[in-house]
This record gives sequence, structure tokens and C-alpha cells, in this order.
Amino acid sequence: MSGRANILVVEDVAMVRRLVELALGRAGYEVSGAADGAQALQHATGRRVDAVVLDIDLPDMDGFTVAARLRAMEGRTIPVIFMTTSGAPGVAAKVAAAGDAALLVKPFSLQDLLQTLASGLTHSPPRDAPTANAAD
Repeated sequence: MSGRANILVVEDVAMVRRLVELALGRAGYEVSGAADGAQALQHATGRRVDAVVLDIDLPDMDGFTVAARLRAMEGRTIPVIFMTTSGAPGVAAKVAAAGDAALLVKPFSLQDLLQTLASGLTHSPPRDAPTANAAD
């Protein structure tokens, strides 16, 4: 089993998703990507997800729904970094209500992404025990 954190990047704009994946991979994370909510949920089935970088505006479901479903699958609160192009006040309130989450408004620097992710992983409660279907 790798000691590196497994990060799931969920973004429908391929260029943005790939840029985030490359930055996180170069920073030493295990990274996988999904273009929509359904792909994210499918990817997470049977795999450990330590944190999610998640666009709020996905084509099939909003990021808040994806985060809630991923957390239910994992049986714990996974740190989530929500990404959006909208700095609307209601968005920040929804992110705060989501718990163990942060918000980055696009465009953001890769340094901000890496710092936010590192902070979320540091403050996240540890996994109690591996799930029966966790992949190594």
C-alpha cells in the first residue's frame, strides 16, 4: 500500500482537470480524475479516497451532492476542496455547511490549491479502519 494520499479530482473541463491532476501528481499525491459526478462515484467504489478536489457545477449533479454521496460511501468525512467560478455569497455558506471543506474560486493559483489540500489532509480525522472493499 502506498503512503501517499489518494486525491480524486472531479472537473468537467478536461484542461482544468488535467492541470490540477498534474500539479497534484508532481506534489507527490496519487491522483485520479473524473469528468462528472457519476464517474466520481464509480471511481470511488472499492477505492480509498483521502480527499476530493471538486467542481461545484458539474453536468449531471452538483458538487455538494457528489461530496455527500462520496462521504456516505466512505463512512467518514472526506476533506473536500470545492472549486467554482462563482464567488456568490450563497456558495461560501453552502461550503461552510458541508463541513471539512474549503472553497477556491477560479482562477486560483496551484500554490493555493496545494496549501489548501495539505491543510485539509492535516486536519482531517484519521480513518478508523480500512473498509472491506478498500484497494491498496
